[in-house]
Amino acid sequence: METILIVISKEELEALIKKTLIEILITNSVSKAEDKPDEFLNFQEAVEYLKISKPTFAKIRSNFPSYKPSENRVLFKKSDLEAYMESCKMKN
Repeated sequence: METILIVISKEELEALIKKTLIEILITNSVSKAEDKPDEFLNFQEAVEYLKISKPTFAKIRSNFPSYKPSENRVLFKKSDLEAYMESCKMKN
């Protein structure tokens, strides 16, 4: 097996990572089981959907994945939020 070394700048690497993440988000946004798009929510929409305060959401947001399609935007999958809330119900 031959080793290949590719040199790219930090900016090129960041652009490549962003492009790849966006492609992954688009590809994964279609639920294979139900064949319908998975809804993405921003921070405020997630707070409203869960009916909790912003500080509470900030505390629990590390319990489920977030997606960062751009530098200033963080999104959450509605299905991830639902799964988290379901797991909380099962604990109680």
